[in-house]
Amino acid sequence: MSRHRSSLGQVIRSRQVIPRWNSADNAAALGERSAARKFTISDRVQRSLRIARQEYELHQSEATANEYVQTARILGLDQDPLAVELATKFPRVPTALARARTLRVGEGVTNPTVTDNVLTVDDHRAWASERVHHLRSVVRAASDRPLAWAELSRQFLILGEDKKSWRAMKAALQLAPENVYLTRCAVRMFTHLDQPDAALRLLQEHSGTSANPWLMAADVAIASVMGRTSRNMRHAHDVLARDRTNAHRFSELASAVATVEMERGSRKRGKELFMKSLSAPTENSLAQAQWCISQGELFAIPESAWNVSSSHEALALAARSHVDFAAMLTSCVAWFAEEPFSSRPAALASTACFDPQLRDRAKAFATLGLEYAPDNTILLNNRAVCYAYEGLTELAFADLGTAINTPGFTNFGVALATLGLVCFRSGQPLLGRECYDKCIDYFKRAGEMESALRASVHLAIEESRFDLAAGEKVLREVRDRCLRVDRSRFPELNAVLTVADQIIPTAAPARAENAPMRAMPARDQLVHFETQLLERIPSHFGVGPATLLTRDSAINSGLDVSDRSI
Repeated sequence: MSRHRSSLGQVIRSRQVIPRWNSADNAAALGERSAARKFTISDRVQRSLRIARQEYELHQSEATANEYVQTARILGLDQDPLAVELATKFPRVPTALARARTLRVGEGVTNPTVTDNVLTVDDHRAWASERVHHLRSVVRAASDRPLAWAELSRQFLILGEDKKSWRAMKAALQLAPENVYLTRCAVRMFTHLDQPDAALRLLQEHSGTSANPWLMAADVAIASVMGRTSRNMRHAHDVLARDRTNAHRFSELASAVATVEMERGSRKRGKELFMKSLSAPTENSLAQAQWCISQGELFAIPESAWNVSSSHEALALAARSHVDFAAMLTSCVAWFAEEPFSSRPAALASTACFDPQLRDRAKAFATLGLEYAPDNTILLNNRAVCYAYEGLTELAFADLGTAINTPGFTNFGVALATLGLVCFRSGQPLLGRECYDKCIDYFKRAGEMESALRASVHLAIEESRFDLAAGEKVLREVRDRCLRVDRSRFPELNAVLTVADQIIPTAAPARAENAPMRAMPARDQLVHFETQLLERIPSHFGVGPATLLTRDSAINSGLDVSDRSI
């Protein structure tokens, strides 16, 4: 999906069954091996296997053994005698997740008691660089090895070398243009690079898209991302209507079509297709079903469906739905380790910034994600929130400014709420209250009542630091309004209410002389920022211009902002 999403809503509400990009070995282990059509065993392709065998016989190492096994698998030669022998003799090539157990833990990212720790960016890139060095030597020795080129492309993507990633993938596709596994890898690469049109064109040009359920699933999903209807949609329905013995092979197709039906309002048909996808799901289709449930759809995932391996995203979404944000972060650790080039796990994990006990990990995740996607506005906003809570309001102000100046930024309501927090934490409660009020008004006019209520709870927490009675009054009013909302669909609202119940009764304003001296944005900067932000909001939201409160009006109101601090 796009690396430049700007809000939790855009991350949570817009999931599609885009193909995962697993290594050939992991794809086989996860049951996706059937996605790879066998190559025609030509002399040139046979040569790839011969070279891999020669390298193993020369070095007798785990790396060369796994290289031979992977080459045999991608060629569809699973029963090759040497491949069977080596698969038993040697473990799989270590993934980033497994390697994380032996490399250093990213400081602040994980709980040391968690077994599968997330790698830091440096660790990911060091591992990717090691793989690139090895794979380059492989393709230099034998340039006709499509599997090696595809894995080289994936490692370049982890390093942030987008152009090199595309060139390596192009070489893989030139060697095996009809291979389904490689085509799905290329589709994932294009969508990651925000080029869904190129992904869709690749699928439409593939001769097997209308016959292969793995490719058809990708075609339906990519077309939906682009706001189109796949030309294979009717055929997909016909294919799914037939009885199938290999349900796993059709799981992602059923899931992709179900998502489209749900978007069209055909909930009954969508649920039936989701249940079909869950009879033998992939981890991708399982995550799609859990995502759909998190949007308020009522159907149950069978217990047996959770036996699928590497279901980290599904587990993260399930933990969020159960208001267990600590478990969500733990699952995001494993999810990020398997897809370090994706900003989605970091974006989801960083939304836990509202919880004081999880804030350090949320901020570390935001920082980690920004190393790969420096213009991702949800990550910038969430790190700004963490900085503001720490009293580092200048850093928060800088991140928030970067976010709203990112081309295409439209998440004005969230930015107003974060600016309100920065103002409060900078000792400017009147200006902070104004920002929160305009944020709440914005969300109400946008029809996002849950977001408006969450902003109100955050306002109550900040008000209580300056006036405990005022904060308690706002919280009571929010609770009354929550009675009219189905809170089961909004885990963040439930969680932030719990945080407010813990914080507000013990809130006590910290006076400047007792607080550490830290640099803060000047009042004029905050007012100017608010004015710019409000000017960009479309007029039909009607939140109005900034009031441009002056120091005199603050003093006349009875609040001395000069002696308030974090």
